Amino acid sequence: MKTRFIEKARHLTQGAAQSVTLCVTLCAALLAGLAGCGTTGAATASGPSAADKAAQARAAQNAAQGASAALDARLGNAPAAVGQPAAQAPAAAAPAAAVQSTAASSGPLVSSGGKPAWVDEPYRVYYERDYLAAVGSAKTREDAEANALAELVAIFGQNIKSEIQSLSGYTSAVKDGAVSYREHSSMQQEIERSASMGGLVGAEIREVWTDTRAKNIYAIAVLERTRTNALYGDMIRDNLQFIETLTMLPASEKNTIEGYARVMLAATLADANQVFVNVLNVIGNTSGISAASLKKGNDYRLAARDISKNIPIGVVVRGIDEASGSRLASAFSKVITDAGFRTGNARSRYVLRVNAAISNLDLPNAQGFVYARIELSASLVDTMDDVALLPYSINRREGHTSISEARKRTISTAEEYIAGTVKDSKVKPEEKFNIVLQNYLSSMLPQH
Repeated sequence: MKTRFIEKARHLTQGAAQSVTLCVTLCAALLAGLAGCGTTGAATASGPSAADKAAQARAAQNAAQGASAALDARLGNAPAAVGQPAAQAPAAAAPAAAVQSTAASSGPLVSSGGKPAWVDEPYRVYYERDYLAAVGSAKTREDAEANALAELVAIFGQNIKSEIQSLSGYTSAVKDGAVSYREHSSMQQEIERSASMGGLVGAEIREVWTDTRAKNIYAIAVLERTRTNALYGDMIRDNLQFIETLTMLPASEKNTIEGYARVMLAATLADANQVFVNVLNVIGNTSGISAASLKKGNDYRLAARDISKNIPIGVVVRGIDEASGSRLASAFSKVITDAGFRTGNARSRYVLRVNAAISNLDLPNAQGFVYARIELSASLVDTMDDVALLPYSINRREGHTSISEARKRTISTAEEYIAGTVKDSKVKPEEKFNIVLQNYLSSMLPQH
C-alpha cells in the first residue's frame, strides 16, 4: 500500500512539473510576442527595419501558438484555429509562407500559402499608431499594388487625394533637375519614385501575398508615420529655401521669360508644400510647420502674371502676301495676349517668327475641285541670345471650285488652328497654337 501511494505521488509530481514547464514556455513565448509588438514603432538609423520587426512579431506569435498547442495537447484539448472555437479547428495547420524576398529595402516581402493577418486586418500587423496602411487586390501583382496605393491615398480624403494627384508638375521638376535635393539624396529618390506610388511621397508596398486557391493577389501599401514626419518636414523646409532663391530676381531678369519661369516654379513648389503639410495633418504631426504660415501657389502665379504683362512679344510673318500675313499675325497676337503677355514688335526681345507659304496643288478629281496647301512654321525666339524657345507648324490642304477661294480657305483654316477653334475631333492638341503655348508656359523651367 505504501509503495503504491509513493508511486502515485511521484507520477502526480512529474505531471505537475511538466505542466509547469509548459506554462513557463507559454509565458515566455507570450512575453516575446508582446516585446515584438512593443517595438514596432519608428525604426532608428541603427535599429531593425519595420519589416524585420514585423517578422519578429510574427515569429513570436508562432512560438506562442506552438506553446499553446503543446499545453492544449497536455491538457487534452483540441487546438483551435485563430478566430474559431475549438470545435471548429482545422485538422491540419496551413502550410508555412514560402518567402521569396524579405528585405523591405530591396522590395516587398512576397509570399504564398497561409493567408497573412494583414489581408483582412492590416492594422493587426502594421499598428495604426505607427502606420497608415491599406490593402488592394487584383488578378495581377501590378494591379494589386496600384489598388493598394489608391486605397492608401483615399485615406486622406477627396480634397487631399486630388492635391496629391496634382503633384505631377512638382515631380517632373525634380526629375528634370530644376529642383535638386543634393544634400538629401534619399529624399530625391523618394520624390522621383512617388510617380509610381500613386503620387504619395514616402509610400511603399510592404508585402504581397498570392492566394493560390482563388488565384488572387493581395498587396499592402503603407506610410510610416515617424519617417513621413521627418521626410515631409525636410521637403517643406528645403522647398522654402528654393522659393526664396527663385524669387530673388535681379532687375535685369525680372521682366523676362526666364524670370516668369522662376516665379512659376516657385508656385509649383508652394503648391507641393501645401499638399505636404495637409498630409502631415492627417499623419498627426506637422513637424512644427503651420499651413497658415506658407504662401500659396496662386500668390506666386499672380506675381508671374504681373511679370508677363511687362513682357512684349512681337509677331513677324514672312513669305506670304501682306493681307494674309496680317491675318495670321493677328491670330497669333490674340493667343499671346490671352496668355497674359503684351503685344510687341519686330524690335522686342521676344519675337514669334513665322514663315508661311501657299501653293497650288494638281489633284485631279471627278468633282472638279482645285486645291491649295498652306505650310507654316513658327518659332518663339529670344533675340538677345537668338535662342528658339517654342516651335510650331501647320501643314493643311483645302479645296474649292475656285483656286482663289481654295487659297483663302487655307488662311481661314490656319487661323482656326492657331486659335484652337478648329472643330475636327481628329486634330491633335499639338496642332493648336493656343494649347502649345499654354503647355509651354505651364511646363517651362528656369535655365539656371
